[in-house]
Amino acid sequence: SIHSQEENKVVLELLTRGDGWLNAIQNSTDTTWIWGDGTEWDYVNWSEDEPTEGHVYLKMAANGTWATIEKSGTAYEYVCKKKADLTTTTTTTDPADTTAPADTTDPADTTESPSTVSP
Repeated sequence: SIHSQEENKVVLELLTRGDGWLNAIQNSTDTTWIWGDGTEWDYVNWSEDEPTEGHVYLKMAANGTWATIEKSGTAYEYVCKKKADLTTTTTTTDPADTTAPADTTDPADTTESPSTVSP
């Protein structure tokens, strides 16, 4: 889905061979268009004389405008859009909470002396 001129420009810059499929289809019951991801159809960048009646698929032309295509139409590429994962996990360790092993002479011994265990 494309919702702004900025997003349209990003998609155009990702296409390297001239044109590419956009994930949209014409609603079978009327002439409205539907994004494949279900988001609102709130931006258009139609080529001149578009959309064309009877064409059910959508592609971006080499100049960034949109053209409707018949079922037998072609396009060279496609761009997938994925929702960003904005969660970030950060793990920090306070140096005051760590202690060195009491006896480092035996690497096989992993037990800690009671005097080195933090409360």
